[in-house]
Amino acid sequence: MPSYIGEAITVQFNEPLLREKTPNCPSRFSWGDELFIVERSLREWVDFSRRGKFERNMKETHLEAAQAKGSFGVGRFSFVVLTTVGRVFEIYFDRTPTKQNKTGIWILYKELNAEDENGK
Repeated sequence: MPSYIGEAITVQFNEPLLREKTPNCPSRFSWGDELFIVERSLREWVDFSRRGKFERNMKETHLEAAQAKGSFGVGRFSFVVLTTVGRVFEIYFDRTPTKQNKTGIWILYKELNAEDENGK
């Protein structure tokens, strides 16, 4: 049974990112006082859907291109990761700028059942 967490995390990469707003899967992340090392990414996807105030602030003529490629402050890069301790998490990078971080924030969305995810 998935367990919702919904908390900010700090991530690290073995290789520097080419583009900060279009990240690949992190190599490790810190949640509270725990450090998790990513063994591998099980699934990855991108969602450039416009939510909230961004849903209504674009002309229809530009909407299709924005949903395919993204636009400033809109979009999520999601990953289901297997950690070296066998735990499976869904994490994502939310490109919405905040006062604390202008590029976006990483979120630990939920912990998943390792047996279900590894069987896929």
